Amino acid sequence: STSITTMAEGRKFFVGGNWKLNGSKQFVETLLTGLNDATLPETVDVVVAPPTLYLSQAVEKASPQLNVSAQNCWKDEKGAFTGETSPAMLKDLGLKWVILG
Repeated sequence: STSITTMAEGRKFFVGGNWKLNGSKQFVETLLTGLNDATLPETVDVVVAPPTLYLSQAVEKASPQLNVSAQNCWKDEKGAFTGETSPAMLKDLGLKWVILG
């Protein structure tokens, strides 16, 4: 439709999956193999958000057509914040996406 085309001009559509508290090393392998093998439109950003424990594996496995997102991060770069992940840590993994809120 014309309204969708007009709205999307200059922007990409976004499709994301937040795994919440789900997944395993095998799940990362299986899902990302399937997504890597898929023909995805260049007009869509496809983003997967595994639990923090699996971020490194997902980054290593994801093809350039996929984006990996963290599910959360803390505002400070470092400090005594047990269990938190900083934006600097996510950037160090090569992540450009994070879910907040």
